[in-house]
Amino acid sequence: DGTWYDLSDYRAAHPGGKWLLDYSYGKDVTAIFKSIHLFGQEEAAQKLQKLPVIDLDSPVLQKPNVFTADFVPPTTGREIETPFQQDLRRMLTSRFASREDFKAPLDHWVRIGLWAAATAYCWNGWFHGDVYATAALPLVHWILAA
Repeated sequence: DGTWYDLSDYRAAHPGGKWLLDYSYGKDVTAIFKSIHLFGQEEAAQKLQKLPVIDLDSPVLQKPNVFTADFVPPTTGREIETPFQQDLRRMLTSRFASREDFKAPLDHWVRIGLWAAATAYCWNGWFHGDVYATAALPLVHWILAA
């Protein structure tokens, strides 16, 4: 939104990992920030308000490694709304009304575990020359990946 924040002290606590903040250091990540925090915009905005703001003339932003080839200058602060973005937001918020709605249920994790075990069994069979396990491997692995 045109505001630069100093996230140095927040890196270790960032739920997405400090590597993500390190990677995006010195870049305007307004668009990606808003898309990732679609369901937690208020919570994310509250956390941002607690962080120190960096002035655009600050020496922190003048380091050689900050401005990269894909640097996007700060936005004007205007929200860019398109009909597609509005439809997408409406569709996503109707499908995923809360944070719990977009987390995988327990039975999904159980199925993943079972197919992962079957894949491991087939790979073991392949290593030991079992023709049936080798023949089943592509199907089992495909089911695990699907």
